[in-house]
Amino acid sequence: MEKTSSEFKILWPGERKERLRKNQTMMEGRLELLQSKLQGISTHREVTISRLKLIGEVLENLVSLDIYKQEKQRQFSERLSRKTESLEETKQEERREMEKTQRDLEVMLETRKQTSMSLLGILFLPGTFFAAIFSTTFFNFQHGVYAGIVSGKFYIYWAATIPTTVTLLGMWLLWQRRTRKMLEKRDERFRDLEAQSKKAQNDIFREEDSHCRPS
Repeated sequence: MEKTSSEFKILWPGERKERLRKNQTMMEGRLELLQSKLQGISTHREVTISRLKLIGEVLENLVSLDIYKQEKQRQFSERLSRKTESLEETKQEERREMEKTQRDLEVMLETRKQTSMSLLGILFLPGTFFAAIFSTTFFNFQHGVYAGIVSGKFYIYWAATIPTTVTLLGMWLLWQRRTRKMLEKRDERFRDLEAQSKKAQNDIFREEDSHCRPS
């Protein structure tokens, strides 16, 4: 533009040169002002574009963060639902075990009653036992030639009675031991179920606390 202005000055006629110089000076000032405005507009455009890019990146990050939070919320809801279902199943199993344990306790109480009756029978058994022995033909307490004589085959009674008594007593003790072990095993299983239920509840509470705690 300066080259064109210089070439244009050569073509000025002499009588109009002064007026044209003033006009050209005024036009050049306006052109410089317009160039400055254009430069400012260009700079503002670049700054605006940079700001728009930055705003776009921020919005994209916010959208990504929102999507991430929604995904985490969905995963947490699924985990919470699974934990709740597992806890409910554990509670139902615990309830069934409690009912079963209650029935076992009732059976055990009934068994103890029967055992008490058996022990009472054992207490009164010796009298009956000796009464039955002395009423047999092995003994003769009547008057006569064979009065007060014990039969030589009296050992047969002991050979039959003692093994039978020991066998029955051993079977009874074995049955008592087996019943006690079964009840102990069920009690241990019930304690395990109770521990699992408490652990599941604690896990759910910890997940809820960590999810609700601000990051």
